[in-house]
Amino acid sequence: MEYGEPTPLIRQIAAKVGIERSAARALLETAGRRVARTLGFDASPIQIVGDDVRAVDFAGMLALGPRMEIEVAPKFLGPSEGWQEDFFLLALLSQHGHLLDEGLSASSSSKTDLPTLIGRALASLYWKNRRRPIRVYRREQFQGFEIEGDFDPVDLIVPDEEGYSQIVTGLTRRNEFNDAVRRAAMTLALATPDAETRMRLERVVHDLPPRPGSPRLTERRLPSRSSAWKPTYRLSLDVLRGLSGSLSPGGSEAPGFVVDTWRAWENLLTLAVRSYFGGHLTQSQRSAQLGRTRRSGGSFRAVNVTPDLAVSSSVKKGSGFLLDAKYKGRFERGNATVQSADLYESLAFSRATGQGVVCLVYPRVPDANGPTSTGAVRMLERIEVDEVRVVALDVAVKGLSAPAGLKRFCDGLGSGVVSMIQDGDERVP
Repeated sequence: MEYGEPTPLIRQIAAKVGIERSAARALLETAGRRVARTLGFDASPIQIVGDDVRAVDFAGMLALGPRMEIEVAPKFLGPSEGWQEDFFLLALLSQHGHLLDEGLSASSSSKTDLPTLIGRALASLYWKNRRRPIRVYRREQFQGFEIEGDFDPVDLIVPDEEGYSQIVTGLTRRNEFNDAVRRAAMTLALATPDAETRMRLERVVHDLPPRPGSPRLTERRLPSRSSAWKPTYRLSLDVLRGLSGSLSPGGSEAPGFVVDTWRAWENLLTLAVRSYFGGHLTQSQRSAQLGRTRRSGGSFRAVNVTPDLAVSSSVKKGSGFLLDAKYKGRFERGNATVQSADLYESLAFSRATGQGVVCLVYPRVPDANGPTSTGAVRMLERIEVDEVRVVALDVAVKGLSAPAGLKRFCDGLGSGVVSMIQDGDERVP
């Protein structure tokens, strides 16, 4: 749930737009079905009871109609000013985390803000595939004295001063795919404060031909010969859907940009753990056999469990452990205890893998205690069952898109986990 308490949103929409409450309710119902289809939910994540509205398990910017949008802020970012940039980086890392490795490795720089991080990745992807540009067949009209295409016989008798009017069909770079990349590079170049990144993006803009006509943000299938451009194209569309709205006056030009908050949280933790401990020590979603079950016919079937992350031991980082991403818990409601189902699951993970420490990591919800530095880790509860330790903690996410914010998050989470496992340090960093 993204909003802590129901709000009479339907009345607000009806009053602001000047429509009946039934019409406002219909708009939200339609939007909810669209989000469910986009994210693969079984039911609408927008729950309506009377005039109250709850947004469940998703976040983002959602268009209800022309010039009418609603914003659903993740609970761990809060609805305060500037949450859109943090959200957009979280969404991009969830969908394109493997593409942003270059920016992540350089994120110790004070210049690594959100547009710079994404701009580096986009420019790198573009020049990587530049030798095989995206071309599509188009029928274009031109004038010339050399006959290359279809023409009207009358024009051969009385040509214009610039030549014969002809229509030719051929492969061209002037298409909507390249246009999306060009516009995304322009958006990032205008937003990044880093001169080097801006120069690289401007080279991309100048290298691509402008395309007349109204821009389209609907993703289309790339020609099979240009399949290598798919990551670049999808990243460009996401930049136009999200970043252009969060950094430009007038709001988003997109019909909507939403993510599954639980999945985005899990992907962020995976990226952070791999960044701090190293990919060679980190295994993601690897199944382990807990036991086996016997079927009626006498055959056996393995019973497997799958922890989110397993970190092997190393001299530098200490002993190994398991980490499980938890998005919802009782802690935000003031009940400082791990849910029984999560505890039993953790014990099963430990037994199947042989690891003695399981960390349950929650996003920290901003509270009245004031701002907390990005990546700060706080102990919530420690449970010991025989030789198994289950450690519940939360980590501050707000400020992720600030300069070096991603670096602080990765380092804060990694060092905080190591400290609590090795030393039992329960202080907030």
